[in-house]
Amino acid sequence: MSPVYQCYLAALNILDADMFMLRMKVRDWMDPALPAVKGLEGHHLFPRAYQQNVLGTTDTKRINQVANFAPTDWDTNIAISDRPPAEYWPDLVAERGSDSEWLMKQHYWHALPDGWQNMEYDEFLEARRQKISTVIRDAFALLSGGHAHLPTEPVAVEDTAPAELPLSELLAAGILKPGDLLDPVDPDWQVDAVITEDGTIVIDGLHEFDTLDDAARHLEVTNISGFEFWALERDGGVAPLTEVVAEHAG
Repeated sequence: MSPVYQCYLAALNILDADMFMLRMKVRDWMDPALPAVKGLEGHHLFPRAYQQNVLGTTDTKRINQVANFAPTDWDTNIAISDRPPAEYWPDLVAERGSDSEWLMKQHYWHALPDGWQNMEYDEFLEARRQKISTVIRDAFALLSGGHAHLPTEPVAVEDTAPAELPLSELLAAGILKPGDLLDPVDPDWQVDAVITEDGTIVIDGLHEFDTLDDAARHLEVTNISGFEFWALERDGGVAPLTEVVAEHAG
């Protein structure tokens, strides 16, 4: 087992996480003092057979990337079968995700980017690696006397949130325009951010960033993406970018 994956599992243990889409603690699976539970192991989120038979992937190392594994059980693996995430994930959510708060934690614990089920494999790996690093960092902070930054807003049970779009695509599509003002979704944050003519974000007139994520990270936001963090000022209020994109698509 990869040392990176072991580190990630240790972080899940520290954070008191449940297994992937399973109401069983990772710590109980890992505890050497407890009897081993048959059928609990790491499984591919992009199934091996799907990658080989549909994507044409023959490189085992590529298939077995750390960011493609999640700890769960055989029943879940059977439910996943050789289907792509876009097919099996809505079924798992419908069957087991009626508790939106638990589903929110599943996204956090298992480093699932918004819209991950519709991502290309390489895009998914890159996005999930970043979120895995956040989970590990939060666990280390907890050990060091700090706090883990669990997300505070539940994801939709239907998991129909629009796919995240980078700042460049939001501008190209006309969803955002130069001069638009952005605010954090959380009303307790007092931040002034504006879209420039160059397609960047300037915060408080001083700090310039090329991406939504970079602008959010400047504010030490690490538990959610910039796409989820920022909202557009309009009509005397703010609209989360997720809603703005959904309206544009509709």
